[in-house]
Amino acid sequence: MKFIRFSKRVLGVCLCLAMLMGFATPLATSGLSYTFETNDVRDVLSSVLNGTELTTQLGGLADRNVDGRLDTTDVRVMLQEILKGENTVTLMENAFRLSSISDLTDSTGTATYNVIAPYTDTYSLTCSEAKSITIYYNSKVVATGSTSLTASLQKGAGYTLEIKTSYANKAFNLTTIANNNKVTLPYDVADPVDTSGYSLNDKSNYTMAAAELNYVKRDNGTYIFCNNPEMVPYNALGSAFISNKGLEGEVYVTFEHSNSTGYYAYFGYQVKNEGDSDVYITVTNVGYQTSGSWYGQKAWYDFYNTSFKLPSDYSSTVDNSQYLFENYTPRVFQPITYRLPAGKSFYVVGGTTSDAYRNINVDGTANLRVAPGNCMNAAVKFDVVGGSVTGTLFCYSRTSQVSSNPKQMGYRVDNNKNGHSFGLQYQGIADHAGV
Repeated sequence: MKFIRFSKRVLGVCLCLAMLMGFATPLATSGLSYTFETNDVRDVLSSVLNGTELTTQLGGLADRNVDGRLDTTDVRVMLQEILKGENTVTLMENAFRLSSISDLTDSTGTATYNVIAPYTDTYSLTCSEAKSITIYYNSKVVATGSTSLTASLQKGAGYTLEIKTSYANKAFNLTTIANNNKVTLPYDVADPVDTSGYSLNDKSNYTMAAAELNYVKRDNGTYIFCNNPEMVPYNALGSAFISNKGLEGEVYVTFEHSNSTGYYAYFGYQVKNEGDSDVYITVTNVGYQTSGSWYGQKAWYDFYNTSFKLPSDYSSTVDNSQYLFENYTPRVFQPITYRLPAGKSFYVVGGTTSDAYRNINVDGTANLRVAPGNCMNAAVKFDVVGGSVTGTLFCYSRTSQVSSNPKQMGYRVDNNKNGHSFGLQYQGIADHAGV
């Protein structure tokens, strides 16, 4: 952790950012009240938008960031503390989304994490292996309990979570539930349009006119897609279809393949920590299916934690049973974090447990073989904190094929056994996490 004492100049810079981020709250500190309007800080904003003054004034705090700047979470935490009148602020290293956790305690029987609340909500934490669970805010106890606790937390605020067990190096599973936000969508839902000012009887408002739609790419993150080769031939068994180094932050991966190898096969997206310190992998959404509709209905329902009602005459509109959907209610997946030590790996979706660190099995998707002739579909969204990982999609029948570290197969453009070109399907990576 790093502690910062704010000068009045830095306070002004933070207030400029507050104006930029939509804050309009007077600030009280040391008995004085400061209120700024947007026009008052326009000139100052022009000098700090590139982050240079922030980095200088905060004494190198931002050195941990790749581009040498403070990120949004840093600024948000500072603003929250300033608005509370705090003079000293703790900015947390390696803070990840508050979620369920599967990990080991250390040699003292303790595991400590820096976490950020994803919602303003009441959270229920349960861990049967714990002798105590405690949440701190700026070193002050927010809530504590033996094997469970309930705590009211604020969205975007940073907390310290401590779990103690009766024995050293004890494996534990913490379950975390946000009581009013039990379903986690891959992305935040946009605010609904206020229609209170519209009337079907008022033609001047053109209520029934087609809406103008504008699309922009999501900022930040990484999107990885693989559908090549779509019909996996025998000579692709034991291959790495696509591999990407240096994955960090938000990562969204989707892949779909049919098994034409003639053998049962495993498909799995493996993350490996090739750094020299722990990283934290938080899986927020995941869906995986190895049979059923070739469109991946169950995988996508599970990924979105959402069920969609089918029309009563739906089945009569589908000619090919391979593409037929069914009435399916997805399980509700709670985001979960895994600590991944240097040199270790596991599959964030699919794969096998025997070659995974601590035999990790994300949402029960591991050890599921795809039968010859079947199609599999997968989607997973996860966050990497504390470093970066290498992500690789493997297709294999034996784990020894993965441990041999096969080279990436690359994009195939040859023809399959039916003369169909592999080049008609695609794979690749984009520098924005989503569509």
